[in-house]
Amino acid sequence: MNNTLIENADKAVVLLREAGYRVAFLTNNSGKSRTSVCMKLNKLGICCDEGEVYTSVDSAIRYIKQKQLDKTGVFYVGSEEMRERLHEADIQTAPPDTCSCILVGFKKDVTYDDAAQAIIALRRNVPFLICNRDPYFPDVNDNLMPGCGYTVGAIEGCYTRKADVNAGKPEPRILDVVCDAYHVTRDELVLVGDLYHADIKLAKKAGVPAIYVGKEIIDEKGQFIVEDSLYHFVHRYF
Repeated sequence: MNNTLIENADKAVVLLREAGYRVAFLTNNSGKSRTSVCMKLNKLGICCDEGEVYTSVDSAIRYIKQKQLDKTGVFYVGSEEMRERLHEADIQTAPPDTCSCILVGFKKDVTYDDAAQAIIALRRNVPFLICNRDPYFPDVNDNLMPGCGYTVGAIEGCYTRKADVNAGKPEPRILDVVCDAYHVTRDELVLVGDLYHADIKLAKKAGVPAIYVGKEIIDEKGQFIVEDSLYHFVHRYF
């Protein structure tokens, strides 16, 4: 998330609330806590509370709990805020030789030692979860920076084993975190997103109406390219 607010996004959220719609903020950002994301949104002028913010870590937690993959703890590669979120959900972290699953999220300073430790868990063939495969994200200056896909690539590549489960966008399971919290079904959702490869692909997979407000232009072959300036249109993909 950068420091640039999409034009009129704050007003749109206000209008939706005034019309009686409930709003949730869903992010693939696994490096930041819900509190951090909430504070950033409020700083940008979008009023929200922490209970309206959900991350790919929350989706991973839901899956871990459902499948009871935390019996002997989770070995994780990610940020300190990710570890804190796991503990808030009563999921204990564990070393790679005793863990019951491995979870990989965004870690800016992923190291050789991280990969070496991950191999221990991967060789034990425990379930392997990732928060997302986002190749990039915009920084505060709107430059594209390596995303969670960079961390995931380092861990997958060290043992040539692909993740069993992607907890984040564009996989539909991340929507179920919001459905559970708001007591709704997917049929009652409309998704607004600015990343085609994450948001719009998620909506298509889930069969959810979507409004695209991003800057990735889709060519005639269905491939996306990135423009330097905001793409000034709203398109409904459904």
